[in-house]
Amino acid sequence: MASSSSSGAADGTSGECGSAFMAPRTVLRFASAGNRGQEVLAYPAAYKEAIGVASANLLDQRSSFSNFGDN
Repeated sequence: MASSSSSGAADGTSGECGSAFMAPRTVLRFASAGNRGQEVLAYPAAYKEAIGVASANLLDQRSSFSNFGDN
């Protein structure tokens, strides 16, 4: 399992974002969806190999600061 809570540009150009995704293909990759409260792609969560993880409050509702979307 690899985990990353950093976020980068929507085009994936942030250098540090890919570091957690250099692992073998058999590794589960979890990454923060981002903390801007917007429906936008944020890397590394936007990589197709990643499982994006967002924040929820005690009522299991999306936190106001957590990025969201279908991707």
